[in-house]
Amino acid sequence: MANTSAAADHTYGNFVEPRTPGIGRLGRGESVLIIIALAIFGLVMMSNLWGGVIYFLVVAPLMWQSLKKDKFGVSAFEKRAERFMFNHAKKNQRTQYRSGPVGVIPSGTYRLPGLLAASTAYKCRDGLGRSFALIHVPHTDHYSVAFLTEAEGMTLTDQAQIERWVAEWGAFMRECGYESDIAGGSVIVEVAPDFGGRLKQHIEPQLSKHASEVGRTMMLQAIDPDVSRSSMVRTWVTLTFTGSAGFGSPPRSVEDVAVSVASRLPDIGSRIELAGGTDAVPVSVTSLSRMIRTSYDPGIAEDIERVMSDPGERVNFDWDNAGPVAHDAGWESMRHDSGVSASYTMGIAPRGEVRSRILADLLKPQAEMTRKRVALLFRPIPVSEAGDVAERDVKHLGARAGSTKQELSSSAQAVVAASQTAREEATGAGLVNFGLAVTATVTDPDQLPVAKLAVTGRGRASKIELRPAYGSQDVVFAATLPVGLILTDHVRVPNQLKEHL
Repeated sequence: MANTSAAADHTYGNFVEPRTPGIGRLGRGESVLIIIALAIFGLVMMSNLWGGVIYFLVVAPLMWQSLKKDKFGVSAFEKRAERFMFNHAKKNQRTQYRSGPVGVIPSGTYRLPGLLAASTAYKCRDGLGRSFALIHVPHTDHYSVAFLTEAEGMTLTDQAQIERWVAEWGAFMRECGYESDIAGGSVIVEVAPDFGGRLKQHIEPQLSKHASEVGRTMMLQAIDPDVSRSSMVRTWVTLTFTGSAGFGSPPRSVEDVAVSVASRLPDIGSRIELAGGTDAVPVSVTSLSRMIRTSYDPGIAEDIERVMSDPGERVNFDWDNAGPVAHDAGWESMRHDSGVSASYTMGIAPRGEVRSRILADLLKPQAEMTRKRVALLFRPIPVSEAGDVAERDVKHLGARAGSTKQELSSSAQAVVAASQTAREEATGAGLVNFGLAVTATVTDPDQLPVAKLAVTGRGRASKIELRPAYGSQDVVFAATLPVGLILTDHVRVPNQLKEHL
């Protein structure tokens, strides 16, 4: 008998949601508040019966709203808080933005809004003499560098090669944990219309004067934008560095950060290429500004590509004019210049084992939307902390296991996954905190409901439950741009405190 068995694909997984031990599904902070509330209730009842009854009638509904959670683990109380904060921001007109000569910016420029309003772009050169943009966000003292690459893709690629790419990316993430000044980063896959400008630049100079009429007609039809319309897929890899040299050290100057980052960019680009990227090059200020401008105003993308397809023509944007003329952030969507976008975050990560093609459906071009960006946001855990984090996960999940009969099976699986992660970390594997954000953009507001259904459906096909970024559409939109925002460092509650609640 012939042996027809094939080697099985490698599987990945063991995604552990950071949690602290508590009562049932509650975390440590919620459990402590409930215990305090019950203790106060007991003291009031001992001193005044009717006072205890009134206290119970007031506090019980609040406790119930904290206990009642949806499938994403968001309580009714947190939803009310989200709505309250959004309404407060809307009342104070913080959800609207106007720039340019009639805007609120004194200089009359088209600066970026929100978290990027105070950002600055510096023109630098790396060790190979290539120009790159160093983006500084003063609020967090972060410096970001973006690489542009085109992923090799999985079509006609051996599975063994794909597994090597995954392994190389894992090694790259592990090495980021050794770098004390790397705060995080992102991998952004952008799907946008290709209007034929790049193909025209490539084909026209190679047309022969001696070619047959049939051949010339075929080639000209191939670059005719009215005949050949396709999608362009680009990948942006962003790394964010801290301005501090270490705990207790004074902040570094822009020059010091630029020198430190520039010397490492050639090696970083090589690691990206080993992980499946092609020609990973750092992005200049002009190219990055142009990408951001077209994201906010997708209607100008075709005009820009048409101009740039002509030899010698360039469309230059500077950082001070990369933002939108106007945007209006709503509860579930955002209107910006010629586009309307809906942004989502990962509410539930893939459960169980997954394969290397898990995100293929989500990354595919979709006719229901004009542009789409899928951003994998990551924060490497320093090697000095990774062991403690892995052991803490095992301890906390073990304490939660079997807290309720309904969660007995899932809790046991979570403990097994955390234990395996701890064993792999002990043998040299790295740990990474990660999230996912998706932005879908259309130019016709009537098409937005269709685009929403399409993107959430593709998310489910990739085993990911996407949750709309309620009240934070402008923030998540900016997070899917290759500017290196670390959202956890922009919240009012310190991230270190949130991890212990």
